Amino acid sequence: MRVREIAYYIDQIDFKECILTLRNGDIGNINNYKKAVAILENIPIFKNDIKAILEDDLYSTAQDNLVYSNMASGQTIYRKSMTLLDKASLLLQLSNELYPPLSENTISIKLPNIKDMKLLYQAIKSFEQSFSFLVTDEAINSTIVIENWEHGSFWLNLYAGSFLAVSVISSAAWSAAVVANKYQEVKIHEQYAKTLELKNEEMLAFTQAQKKLIDVLVNNETRAIIDKHMNASEDQERFERVKRSIEMLAELIRQGAEVNPALSAPEDVKNLFPDYSKLEQITSKIPQIEHKKNEE
Repeated sequence: MRVREIAYYIDQIDFKECILTLRNGDIGNINNYKKAVAILENIPIFKNDIKAILEDDLYSTAQDNLVYSNMASGQTIYRKSMTLLDKASLLLQLSNELYPPLSENTISIKLPNIKDMKLLYQAIKSFEQSFSFLVTDEAINSTIVIENWEHGSFWLNLYAGSFLAVSVISSAAWSAAVVANKYQEVKIHEQYAKTLELKNEEMLAFTQAQKKLIDVLVNNETRAIIDKHMNASEDQERFERVKRSIEMLAELIRQGAEVNPALSAPEDVKNLFPDYSKLEQITSKIPQIEHKKNEE
């Protein structure tokens, strides 16, 4: 998990509101404390601390207060429970010092988990080419530059020069996710077709039909992006650039890459990007209508 992602979750906690109270061994404000623990459960490094707390008496009651007949026991559980919040608070402070907040125009890239340096370089180059096809278009007229690398797998933060650039990249990422899904469906269909022991010419016809479906999908997604972000241009060269951008991103997504907004981006911006944890559920945002000029 990225440090910024950890900070994102911890920052949702109101530490003043969730602090446990202690009086003569009796613990109070348990329900608000549990709300904080529920947020911290999203952070893997707190797994063992939270596991121990969940096994304590605090989680044996639905009440907001817990009375201990043994004062020492109450004090011990209080200290152990508050240690979790102390760790989280310190981690948030350090995270903010090490990693200042990102701009709303930041694009966070998760590269494929590749060990080979040459293949990793190729993935970075593919991202660069794909985004350049989009943001350098005269209708967008923007740039995209590296902000920084981030700890936690292969994460790279890029600064897009404008909201227009973020918007067109998010559209391409969504379209690429749709295309990546279609490739997966085609792969499954081809595997099934092989079990039918079709004749060579039948298998060839089937494969060509599947390729046609993908081509139509990519063309429709390309046309939708141009219509939305590039003044509905009919320029064929522009069409081919956007199409190539989608195809490159789709291949990167198939390899495990992601294109995400900044964690601090508004919810309406985040919703422009695909949710990669539910990739198989992502569907096209456009009606699948053929655009004859660009498909001929």
